[in-house]
Amino acid sequence: IVRADTTRLGILAPGIVFSIWGSGYGPHAGCKGVATEACGVQVLLDDAPIEVQYTNDVLINARMPDAAPSQPVSRLTVVSGGRSSDPVEVRRLPEKARSPVPGERSH
Repeated sequence: IVRADTTRLGILAPGIVFSIWGSGYGPHAGCKGVATEACGVQVLLDDAPIEVQYTNDVLINARMPDAAPSQPVSRLTVVSGGRSSDPVEVRRLPEKARSPVPGERSH
């Protein structure tokens, strides 16, 4: 599981798109759509479905909910073809990540 904007591991902020790499997810040709299910693939965060933007046989792009999490670690599960993966723990930020403003100094 990596952040789609950096392709690196990292803490997932509300609203961020992330990628799940593996095998046996969706169709080889791929499937686009912004919904809680795409081509029979769902991503569950603490047992609740979240937005799936794309899936193929080895990749899922999903988006973290905009709401702040109630805890810093959540369980993520992939459901494909009626089968569920083992849950994986993901670390979450309590607020949306923001880009630095040009000319703004970081502290």
